[in-house]
Amino acid sequence: MKEGKPIRFAILGLGHIGTRHADMVAAHPDAELVAVIDKNSSLEPKGLYYKAPFFTSLSDFISSGIACDIICIATPNGLHATQAIDSMNAG
Repeated sequence: MKEGKPIRFAILGLGHIGTRHADMVAAHPDAELVAVIDKNSSLEPKGLYYKAPFFTSLSDFISSGIACDIICIATPNGLHATQAIDSMNAG
């Protein structure tokens, strides 16, 4: 962590595990939750709960230009590789 700057997280997938990750990030004094991402738009109130922008796709988040240091991938296992590669390619 850079001195005085929080680590910026985006959470991809807001099911059970994604919500647990979001809770931990939101509670940590050296972390900042900068976005929540889930294809299920009915979960948008969770984004409001976390006071973070909500996106319905990883590509929409990447296009937003919001900077993050870590994307927590909490989607079904079969999606992890593609989403990780897309995230890394986006920087």
